[in-house]
Amino acid sequence: MKRLVSYNYSVNKDRIDYLDALRTIACFAVVMLHVAALNTYNVDFQSYEWNVFMFYESVVNWAVPLFVMISGSVMLEREYSYKVIIKKCKSIVFVFWVWSILFLTFEIIINGITPYKNMLWLQMILQGHYHMWYLIMLFGLYLIIPLIRVIVEKPVLEKAFIILSLLFAFLLPTIKDLQLMNGVKGVLQNPIVGSIYRAYNNVFEDLNYHFTVGFVTYLVIGHALAHRLVIKRRYNILLGIFFFLIGTFITLFEIKHAHSKDAAGTFMQHYQVGILMQVCGLFFLAKELSGRKIMTYLVKISPLTFGIYLLHPMILEILQKMGLTSLSFNPVIAVPVIALGIFIISGILVCVMLVLIKGFK
Repeated sequence: MKRLVSYNYSVNKDRIDYLDALRTIACFAVVMLHVAALNTYNVDFQSYEWNVFMFYESVVNWAVPLFVMISGSVMLEREYSYKVIIKKCKSIVFVFWVWSILFLTFEIIINGITPYKNMLWLQMILQGHYHMWYLIMLFGLYLIIPLIRVIVEKPVLEKAFIILSLLFAFLLPTIKDLQLMNGVKGVLQNPIVGSIYRAYNNVFEDLNYHFTVGFVTYLVIGHALAHRLVIKRRYNILLGIFFFLIGTFITLFEIKHAHSKDAAGTFMQHYQVGILMQVCGLFFLAKELSGRKIMTYLVKISPLTFGIYLLHPMILEILQKMGLTSLSFNPVIAVPVIALGIFIISGILVCVMLVLIKGFK
């Protein structure tokens, strides 16, 4: 397959502007996701507030898959030795432990936890704050980068990997989860349909297929969309809007017909077809905007995104302690306003931290 040659990728040396812009978008989406999710389990199922929260969550739940796709589009284009990979993994571990200690200190001061009880402090340092699971997942992905690169170097193997991913990582699991919808639950009462469906679930489990599943699928798909797939620019915006809207509709439809909060949460998992369509749609849209002025502003924020991701839960919890949450006023307005405020405050604090770090060097 031919490489993409028609896009204005350069911003700084080898950096790709739309990928940096997507980092900023994904980072804000993470903040909004956490603001909306904070009170999801504090309100009644299918209540007005719950529906608002789930709407916002479904609109931004692609954030982590998008981060992974960006990593795949960048890292799978380069050849990394395991010496370099181990160095990167060590950096992740260092950042993880530093921020785990910071959050442990924060929880002691702000929430008054007693970390000495049952050695809770050790557990908190080893597992990190709730949002730091991403670093653990990233650590695992880095370890297989050299192996996956061998696959993506050959277009035929990369295509086969993606096809298997679409089947085993997205389509089959999504079909399996349909039983969590109210309408489908009734259909399964039919003896024939129920028997076929139970057999399907059992066969799916017995496959024990784990190769092209998990976040590695987004790693490879991100590389393919950035460097393999050639589409005329005028079609990117149409494909982007189509995929994002259809993906959002599928996600909202599944959530609306879920028979419980836990079932709705399942339809927000990264392997759902709707989430995949949303994140692919964003990729297409970003390509169409490549080189345009709006990208310049988003690209400038990109270097702050990792710090904002690490820091923002502290700001969120401080605001919660002050009584400002997504339930403080109409959640339709509260979620985006509070998310934007946290994003800006976190960005300013990260800038200050970077200046101080630079001053010590």
